[in-house]
Amino acid sequence: MNPNRIEIPSFPGGKRMAVTTSFDDGVIHDRRVVQSFNEWGLKGTFNLNSGPLLRTAMKLSLKKG
Repeated sequence: MNPNRIEIPSFPGGKRMAVTTSFDDGVIHDRRVVQSFNEWGLKGTFNLNSGPLLRTAMKLSLKKG
């Protein structure tokens, strides 16, 4: 084994390249991205901002209570 050579293992299915995507804050516009990804069979990582989610959850619990 040559210590100066970097070997990169292949991805599943013998693929040699990969593309990664990441979207932050979970804004409403990301829904179009999700829809497109679903149509194309792609995967992505979406990081949701918990602040707006918490506020919505609190409003809903106040309405129920």
